[in-house]
Amino acid sequence: MHRLAIAQVAPGAIDNSFGDGEKIKELAAKFSAEDLQLYYQIGVKSRDELKFSTEVKSAFEMLLLRMLIFSPSFTSERTELSVSGVQKKKNELVIEPTKPANPTKVEESLPVEIVTKNQTEAEVIEADVTSETNGNPSELSHEKWLELYSQLGINGIAANILANTEFKGKDGQVFNFLLSEDQSAVYSEEIIPKLSLALSELLGEEVKVNIEIGRVEKETPAMSLRRLKQEAREEMIDEFEKDENVQEMLKHFSAKLSKESIAPIKE
Repeated sequence: MHRLAIAQVAPGAIDNSFGDGEKIKELAAKFSAEDLQLYYQIGVKSRDELKFSTEVKSAFEMLLLRMLIFSPSFTSERTELSVSGVQKKKNELVIEPTKPANPTKVEESLPVEIVTKNQTEAEVIEADVTSETNGNPSELSHEKWLELYSQLGINGIAANILANTEFKGKDGQVFNFLLSEDQSAVYSEEIIPKLSLALSELLGEEVKVNIEIGRVEKETPAMSLRRLKQEAREEMIDEFEKDENVQEMLKHFSAKLSKESIAPIKE
């Protein structure tokens, strides 16, 4: 990780004593700077776990899982916290129902009516979120923090940290957060200025972020995202199972539906 980071910043300073300088440069180009810093930090902090673990294999697997789960590419999905994104996926299925040969006017207008309704609801909710969170920062609650998080323009380690926090209150210009103790491996006080800047830019005033580590009691943004995705998936599967065309196909072929294979259409 150290050599890859050097290759990104100063390619000419790479130690080529092993003759793998070019390979290091090629590999470094495949990672973002934030990814490398995150992996390095997780690796360093996990050394003690590997040293004192009774089962090294499990400890090492957990180390790799942390690197995957907390990578910027993995957490970019946090934007799906917005209601419009989740609502849209609920109504998109992999297999589209077959249209009748001579559809009636009512059947033709039904899809348009659904889209219009969803779009209207999403616009209203999005407007409410913006006005409530940006309007008066002093009235920020934990529930509004869940909505505010999806509007922050950050990613990588900073996004991972805030995604696993509970808002504890505001003391003057200081916003106090509680970071889930099981995420402490990726936390460093060096990230505080970046978090403070991101929150200040969104709120339109200078604020400071204070983070303590402990056991969270309320739903964090990361928990909220997982719950919304699970709810959206369950509703999508339920709608799919009830579709007349799907039922007809299952009946005709005496087949069983593999729920694990059902997924929303990728844009």
